[in-house]
Amino acid sequence: MSLEAIQSNTALMLGMCRTPVMAVVKAGGFGMGAVRAARAALAGGASELGVATCSEAIELRRAGITAPILAWVLHEDAPIAEALSCGIRLAPSSPAQVRHIAAVAAQQQVIAELELEVETGMHRSGCPQTHWQELFRAAADADSVQVLGLWTHLAGTISEHFDEPLECLAEAAALAERSGLRPRLHAAASVAATVDPRTRLDLVRLGASLFGIEPVRDRPLGLNAVARWETRVSQVRDVAVGEVVGYDRVVLDHPSRLALLPVGYADGILVAQRWPMAAG
Repeated sequence: MSLEAIQSNTALMLGMCRTPVMAVVKAGGFGMGAVRAARAALAGGASELGVATCSEAIELRRAGITAPILAWVLHEDAPIAEALSCGIRLAPSSPAQVRHIAAVAAQQQVIAELELEVETGMHRSGCPQTHWQELFRAAADADSVQVLGLWTHLAGTISEHFDEPLECLAEAAALAERSGLRPRLHAAASVAATVDPRTRLDLVRLGASLFGIEPVRDRPLGLNAVARWETRVSQVRDVAVGEVVGYDRVVLDHPSRLALLPVGYADGILVAQRWPMAAG
């Protein structure tokens, strides 16, 4: 794993987007280690961090990371109280969640910082449009919360896909303002931020790109690989035409040299792969 690659990828994306970057380090920093990845992204210019769960956010705080952290998966058993005590920002997507967070914050005598998530077409998370008014009113009426942002997840891979969601987000923002809220807006993850500058708004939430995954394959940005997968060949053998190989009984139609690699499903390789190799 290269922490320098995460840092340089963050700097590259920040320079391209010209918008503040939230480095998304959920799922253990995409398997690279959340704390190490977070520190590298912050060193590369990210101004804040994003994770899925409160527990992930609390882990970063306990490691001494002081940057703003947003957690957006707020299930029934989420440790809201501990998250608030650690200064974690939360992303409720229903009026009920807003009220629950407000009640916990009032008990702790703290102000909960919220980023309200609205649904704009992905249908994965976010408050449905039919409940926006109630969502914004619940937040505006609670003395123990402060709404910092309004955001959404975008579905799509090309600019045309984002027309309707952006219009929907703008409608939500106008409604929020009529409720007395003045939130920042963010919508773009790595793909949207790369293909459509309109989606960058006040902030971009970048995950995969910081870890070296090109958002658009045919338009590489020059990102650096963060991890390298290695193993050793444990056995090599030459097999003649017509011989049967493997569980699926593949019949060889040419002389082949087979290499045995000691990896498999325990390492996340779910389907056996065959690479043709020249004999000789």
